[in-house]
Amino acid sequence: MATKNNNVLNFNRESGKKNNSDSTKKIKANGGVEEAAHMLSILPVKERERLLNEIGIKDSALAQKIKAKMITFEDMRFLTTNMLISLMKEISVKLIGIALRASSTELKEYILKNVSSNIRSDISNILNGPAMKLSQVREAQKKIEDLLRSKVDSGEIIINRSGNEKFV
Repeated sequence: MATKNNNVLNFNRESGKKNNSDSTKKIKANGGVEEAAHMLSILPVKERERLLNEIGIKDSALAQKIKAKMITFEDMRFLTTNMLISLMKEISVKLIGIALRASSTELKEYILKNVSSNIRSDISNILNGPAMKLSQVREAQKKIEDLLRSKVDSGEIIINRSGNEKFV
């Protein structure tokens, strides 16, 4: 049974049933949305969609917040090389360079390892360029997250955080 105190998403993995006790009626503001998004992101797609729909019936704004937190810019490191290349075709080098300025070392290395030397050079120039406002970097990340989310929703891209599956 996956349970976290004071969170809405108390469920039994085996039965898929939600616990509807009074202590689970709302997600607390301090990390609850992020925790709910994390819990949902590791579930099978059908179960995730079912739970998001149930949450959406009770509170559509909360469901949207959870869904938005389920896919982040950092999730790009869980894409296969082909998925990453496909996504990169729709992102300008400048945008990806700006977005990478406030990303993890792992994501930077993964992207730079999987692009051509010319693109790698262009991204490196942006990364090593003059300082930028954090708000500009976050906006670039949000644009990429939105594209990533739309590709996941359409089934063009699959985010495999567990690494247990092979894609062909």
